[in-house]
Amino acid sequence: MEHPIRVKRAGGRHGGYRVLASRKRGSQAADAWAPQLAPSLGLLRSLRSGAALWEALLAAYEEELRGAAAQDVLKPLALLSRRKALTLLCDCPEDARCLHLVLARALEECRRAGCFVLTAPSPRPRSKSRTSRRRAT
Repeated sequence: MEHPIRVKRAGGRHGGYRVLASRKRGSQAADAWAPQLAPSLGLLRSLRSGAALWEALLAAYEEELRGAAAQDVLKPLALLSRRKALTLLCDCPEDARCLHLVLARALEECRRAGCFVLTAPSPRPRSKSRTSRRRAT
């Protein structure tokens, strides 16, 4: 049985595993703080200033959530949400314009697709060891 992914205002008591996806840690009673899933500072500035259309901001945030750093946190949370209810804590001033709804949708899509494997980091180029350098001289 899959559990719901909810978005609730920060503060108060909420059931399930509580995740705060925010740049600031805040004083909310969260089980996990996930700044990697928070909208970028530039996106937040655009949202607050009203400089960009809401649809453009949603698309930009969806793109940010497809990045490797976000996926490394999103995938384990999506897997956890299959076993436990997940509550995303939000401090948005309006319910209708909450970017955390995009995050909830991304978690549900990941869970539905069963896409939980993290991408391996690309291998670093090997540097010559000290012994091989000594032999070369």
